[in-house]
Amino acid sequence: GDPAAEDRSRKRQDSRARDPPLLRRKHMVERIGIIGAGQMGSGIAHVAALAGIAVRLVDVKAEALQHGLKTIEGNLGRQVARSKLAETDAKAALARIK
Repeated sequence: GDPAAEDRSRKRQDSRARDPPLLRRKHMVERIGIIGAGQMGSGIAHVAALAGIAVRLVDVKAEALQHGLKTIEGNLGRQVARSKLAETDAKAALARIK
């Protein structure tokens, strides 16, 4: 084969080995904003907060925002009751949602 092509291929492989995929990198996303506190928005907020991400949840209707927050709180409570989540982790997740 072509020595230059082999050298380029080896350099490419070496750089991939040193640089892990983005999904493996820690702290890639630190905070997110979610518009809409309905079923989907509150679900995304719930999962993101559990993952350690600060969440800003907003909705045009104050009632919808309060309902979404109560839903998240209820779902976290259910996870604690089923021993799927520690109570301290649930409280920390709720504190990440503003």
